[in-house]
Order: sequence, then structure tokens, then C-alpha cells
Amino acid sequence: MNRINRKQMVVGTAVIIALVLIVSLFVIRIGVADNGMQYKLLEKLGLYDAYQTSGTGYYSEGYGIADKSFSGTTYGLIYDFAKQFFAVDTVLFTALPAIIYLLIFVLSAMLIIYTLYSDKFVALNWISFVLLILVFCDSAYIAYFNTPYKNAAFFVYFIATLALFINTVKTKKILPLIFFGIFGCLFGGVSVVSSVTAIILGVFALRIMSLNSKILWKITTAVLCLAIVTSGVAGILSNEFDYYDSVFYGAALEDDSAIEKLGLDVGLKEYSGVPSFDEKAQQFINSSEYNELFYSKISIGKVLEYYIKNVPDFYKGIKKVAYNSTSIRTSYLGGYTASTGKASQNSDFFTIYSSVKSKAFPGSVIVFLIVLGALVVVSFTYRNNYAKNIYDKLISEFCAVIAIATAITYPLPYLFNGMTQIGFNMFEFNLMFDVCVYMLVLSTVNLLMTKKNILKEKYGVNQ
Repeated sequence: MNRINRKQMVVGTAVIIALVLIVSLFVIRIGVADNGMQYKLLEKLGLYDAYQTSGTGYYSEGYGIADKSFSGTTYGLIYDFAKQFFAVDTVLFTALPAIIYLLIFVLSAMLIIYTLYSDKFVALNWISFVLLILVFCDSAYIAYFNTPYKNAAFFVYFIATLALFINTVKTKKILPLIFFGIFGCLFGGVSVVSSVTAIILGVFALRIMSLNSKILWKITTAVLCLAIVTSGVAGILSNEFDYYDSVFYGAALEDDSAIEKLGLDVGLKEYSGVPSFDEKAQQFINSSEYNELFYSKISIGKVLEYYIKNVPDFYKGIKKVAYNSTSIRTSYLGGYTASTGKASQNSDFFTIYSSVKSKAFPGSVIVFLIVLGALVVVSFTYRNNYAKNIYDKLISEFCAVIAIATAITYPLPYLFNGMTQIGFNMFEFNLMFDVCVYMLVLSTVNLLMTKKNILKEKYGVNQ
């Protein structure tokens, strides 16, 4: 393979990703249509559906501004910024936040390629480069940049946090450490999945303290890690959990007696199997009886206790989740604007990875665990036998921690939302899992190349 230097590969990464995203977002203009629940997010962001696209199968290119004040959420920060500085009259076009998402992603990708660049293993550089583009520039992910869903914020904050962590470990410089803390905090406030993941990352990131003996470095690291953990805890506490779907379209789907076991009125069995968006459910949710009969008597603690006592039912549930977890993009939500005339359709531009994954990858809990377990095994095999410095050790540990965090957060969408729009709700798992696949491929190739190089140096032969 031809050797290209670090600078050329970084510039190439920026150019290709920028081109793919510009074509996707601003030429083809892909997006994700309203799933029927977008109005809740719009209210938080101070926006409204000015073009009345809800239920049409199209996504909206712009939203009316009802309130210019800040939303007070980390996932809405990009939209808050765009509202203040880039809105046209009283309309915020989605292309404006999309540009900001694009810039954060491009810079993060450049930083990943720059940091992971190997002078010794040329093939590893090319694999890292190609996989990064194929997996994370896939339209199934990028389409969310043109929408106010939390998914785009989750995507760019997570990728940026990972990029800044590995760069901090590599360079041992204070600037990437500070930005790691900032993006880690932003990531922690997006959703329950990001909050739990941020807590895990914040605790693990204390390992960065060992990179430098200076007291300023240690204090800065400790403060930033505490901030990330706090952001995660605050994110969990600030989420407004309803539990309707968790109970009636989750637990009660597997066991009709779940209503009684959860200590609820047996008369509520009539809602078993009825999702929250159904008209019957909405009538109950908006009634005066809802709080008295259900909301005041349920909590995440009770739901967890129920599943701990009924593990077979829990496993049945997450098996169904697994079956719906291989498709990054939900096919029932349209991906075009009304001007295209392509209602409830999706673009096939740059969907190689998502198409292969949805068709060829088995939707199985066991398979997911095998992949995540393999990353942990490969990471610690390299760390314990071949890592020569603190950078190699910390990056190996980091890969294992991401795999563990992915496994821990996998059932959360089901616990909180049951099977309601489960394909859509598993976006976060899909991204985290794909990051683990990326890490597994690179870690495995690096391990094999390292072993081969040692044999060559020791015996003078390739094996």
C-alpha cells in the first residue's frame, strides 16, 4: 500500500467526509420525518411546526420560533445557538444547525485519524480511514443532522468525546483534556443512555491523572471528570419519565399478570398491549384518573424490581429488541422534504454499511454480547501482553469500557419505553455498537500486526 503521511490522511478525511455530508444534507437533502412525538422536543426547543409536516411522511426544512430563549438542555444547545444568530425572521431552517453538526463531526473525525495514525502499520491507517467514512458517514446516521431530534446531538457529542479522550491520552496536553470535559458534559445531558454512559466514562477518565505528575493536571482532570459524572446524574434526574409504555407496551406484553405484580389496579389490564400513541391510551393519559391509578404508583425502581423477579420475561423483551436493533434507520419514517414528492421514502445515497448491517447482521442478544465480549478480550489481550506504554494501555482499557457501557445501556430504551417505536429508540445503541465494531476491527488488526512484527524481529520471518 502507498504510504501517505499523517497530514495528508487527515486532510483527505476532512475533504471526503465534508463532500459526502454536503451532498447528503444539502444537495439530496435527506432527513427524518416526524415520528408523531416530535412536538414534545419542539416545545422544549421553543419551536413549532410552521410548515405542518407532521403525519405527511416528509421532514420539515424549517421551524417557526415560538421562544428565542435557551432551552436549558444540552441536546438543544446547537438549536439554541442557531436561533440566536442564524434564524431568518421567525423561522429557523434545519440546514443551519446541520452545518454546525457537520463541522463538529468533521473536526472530530480529523482528530481520530490524526491520533490513531501509525508510522509502523500503514494498513491500519487505511482500515481506520475507510471504516470511519463507511460506518459513520452513512446516511442512516447523517440524516438526523437535518432534524431537531436528540439523535444528532448524541452522535456528534459522543464522537467528539471519544476523539478528545484518545487525543488527550496521546498528547498529554491540557487543551484536549478541557474540551473532553466540555463535550463529555454536553453528552451526559442528552438522554438516559448518554447519561449512564457519561457516568461510566467520567469515572474511568480519572485514569488520565496518571499521565502527568503535575498537580495542576491532576486537579483539572479530577474536576472535569466530576463535572462529566455530575452531568450524567443531572441528566437522569432531569428526564421526565412516564413509564406508560414501559408497563403497558413492555412488561404487560410478555405477562398479562405484570399489572398486578407491579401493584397496579387490575382494571388497568385493558391497556395491556396498547401503545401510548394510540387514541385509547391518550384518553387515559390525559384523564384525571391517570395520576391516581398509574403515574403516582409506578417508578423505575418498581419496574426494575419486577424484571429482577421475572428474568424470563425480561429476556423475552430484549430478544424482541435485538431483532429490531440492526437497522439504524427506521424505514417507516420518510427521509425527504415535501418538495421532492417522495413521501415516506428514504434515500439510498451512501448507505452501504447500514444496508449490509440490516440485512446480514443477525438481530440476536447473544451475537451482540459476543461482539462486545470480543472487544473486551482483544483489548485486554493487547494491554496485558503487548502494550509498551501508558497510551497503549489506556486506549485498550478505554475500548473495553465502551464495550461494557454499550452492554449496560442496551436494555434502557426497553425499560423506559417498552416496544414503542423501538427501532427508532435503539439509535443510540446502534451508534455505540458500531463504535465498538470499529474499535474491534482496529484492535484486532493492531494485535495481529503487533504479534507478526514481534515474530519478525525475533526470528526474522513472517508468520
